[in-house]
Amino acid sequence: STGTMRHSIIETPRKDNQLNIPVLCGVIYDKDNDGSKSRYQKLEFLLQLNADVNAFITDNSLVMESVLSLGVRSGDRQVVELLLKNKADVGFKNTWNTKGCDMDEGTALKIAKDSGYDEIVQLLQEYGAV
Repeated sequence: STGTMRHSIIETPRKDNQLNIPVLCGVIYDKDNDGSKSRYQKLEFLLQLNADVNAFITDNSLVMESVLSLGVRSGDRQVVELLLKNKADVGFKNTWNTKGCDMDEGTALKIAKDSGYDEIVQLLQEYGAV
């Protein structure tokens, strides 16, 4: 919730998935977020503390998804641009393994195209996504 989020943000992120991803994901998907500008400012702050922009979510079901893909899913062009400016990997392939069946969801570019986010598609291509 919001109180936990505030506490997490002020901690110095380590370069491992245990802190970076929950905090970055929480900022991107915070339901109590007070707008795109606030989300951007929180992400910018974490990145200044050296949060790993190329960390990814993984769990016991072998789900892997990059922070960039989560930013794309949010539909927030400013967030995606901030991640790209901080050298997010546009070529990271997200995967899901559900009940033993590998499913390749593809890259952030595929997610943007499938979601109809044309401005984000163009932005990703400007940063080398193919």
